[in-house]
Amino acid sequence: MIRKICNFKNNYHAMIENIKAQEDAISLMKNKIEEQENEIQSLIQKNIEIENNYKQCVAQIPNIENGFLKLYKIMQHKFCENKMQTNLVLYNNSFILNKSKYDEKFEPLVSIIIPVYNGAKYMKKAIDSALAQTYKNIEIIVVNDGSTDDGETDKIAKSYGEKIRYIYKENGGVSSALNVGIKNMKGDYFTWLSHDDVFNCNHIETHIEYFRHFNDNETITYSCFNFIDSNGRIKDEESIDALIHMSDYKLSQNTHYACILRGEVNGGNVFIPRKAFDECGLFQEGNRITQEKEMWSRLLKKYRFVNIPIVTYSIRCHDEQVSNTSNNVAEETRKKIIEIIKGITEEEMIAESGSVSMFYLELYNHYKDNNIIDTANEIYRMYEESI
Repeated sequence: MIRKICNFKNNYHAMIENIKAQEDAISLMKNKIEEQENEIQSLIQKNIEIENNYKQCVAQIPNIENGFLKLYKIMQHKFCENKMQTNLVLYNNSFILNKSKYDEKFEPLVSIIIPVYNGAKYMKKAIDSALAQTYKNIEIIVVNDGSTDDGETDKIAKSYGEKIRYIYKENGGVSSALNVGIKNMKGDYFTWLSHDDVFNCNHIETHIEYFRHFNDNETITYSCFNFIDSNGRIKDEESIDALIHMSDYKLSQNTHYACILRGEVNGGNVFIPRKAFDECGLFQEGNRITQEKEMWSRLLKKYRFVNIPIVTYSIRCHDEQVSNTSNNVAEETRKKIIEIIKGITEEEMIAESGSVSMFYLELYNHYKDNNIIDTANEIYRMYEESI
């Protein structure tokens, strides 16, 4: 009996010790759990702080983007300003060098051709800008290309009386209207004013001043231009982009095809000797989208194009213009550019850029930088074939 009592006592003490050990273990586990809970709470708090910081950063993104956009626009403005000033200095220096050849009596008759189709909304501003030219030896020929606006275009044109010459014809497209104007012009020089665009008052004078310094019958000049909206306000971003990428006096002096492949000779900013049409033909009347580039590509075979680094012309952007109403403009323009490139000889490419591959590479970079991807990719394939 005593032995059993001793065993029970020993077992009892062992159980007590075991319970104490378990309690200690539980207490240790509780402490660890509390530590982990504290760590979790700390991580949760840090996560909340990170999330709040992230939200604050996200909230600042528009401000950062606006800041970069403003900086980009400032840099773009400055680059455009510097480029225009550089070109103007070079241009004026060329006048100084040719001062002895200056012919102040050079005052040829200039024909301003205004083709118009349903142009009642804007044509008055166009005609008025032509009449306001500082150079006065001009004739203005308005060609109504069969307008269907209940006689509104006809009425406005006739209201100018003898201030303009007015011709009505059946509808055939802008090329046919231009050709009618060319056939009826009396001037020694041709310039084209779209019925929805406007000349600056110095437009004709600026071109004439070039020819007074350079008695050059083998040159066609083209000035710089702005873009304006339907109300006549300058579209700043588009205009700066045009001045950066589409006009460059220095480039026009050093290269031949850059004016239509890496620049822009617009119908309204070009000044052409009348004899050029006798030598190279009139506008293709079946071509209603890329008639300008097609004509310039022909004229380039006999004439050089020189940029005048002065803004003298404003192109109006509105919903009714062909570039906004025709789905084929981009594709037809791409086709015409590639067609022009394929018509350039290897000798001409080498003269233009130093080598055939460099000619293609320069064009590829130009169209890629201007986000004209389909044209850029096709030119790049030509480049790969040339190396």
